Amino acid sequence: MRLITEIIDLLSSESANLADALFKAKVLAYRMGQPELKAWIDSELNGYPDGADLPPYRVLAITCVANVTDGYTHPVIHISYPKASCAEERVYFQ
Repeated sequence: MRLITEIIDLLSSESANLADALFKAKVLAYRMGQPELKAWIDSELNGYPDGADLPPYRVLAITCVANVTDGYTHPVIHISYPKASCAEERVYFQ
């Protein structure tokens, strides 16, 4: 199929544009009758809905780190912050 060749060419070029390749892959998924692939592409392009199971490559393992002071003594720089004290919420990076 010509569309598959275009997607491969897009991804293998030096100036690869992932969004363009995903848009073409979305067209391919529609033509092939693959709603699950189309849904995955939509999530990759537009973000995953709240509460959705994220693929492992979209989950980051982080350590909370803080620079703290009581205002009177020398600050304690770059200490690990207990995970239990961190908010249980997702942080979205753009």
